[in-house]
Amino acid sequence: MHNYGSTPSDFRVGQRVEISPHFDLWMRGARCGAVVKIGRERVHVRLDLLPGRALRFSATDLIDRS
Repeated sequence: MHNYGSTPSDFRVGQRVEISPHFDLWMRGARCGAVVKIGRERVHVRLDLLPGRALRFSATDLIDRS
């Protein structure tokens, strides 16, 4: 089992991640994506099923899938 991150610095650009199941996006199938930017409080992720936009998530809502 992979652990959720605790800070944005736990991730790196290009890393594959999965969002937490409590998001509606996860329920609709947009579960995995790649980190495109790391901010001070949020991690920007471009999900596979939403290729045109990057969404911001808290590090505690992301699981490492690499």
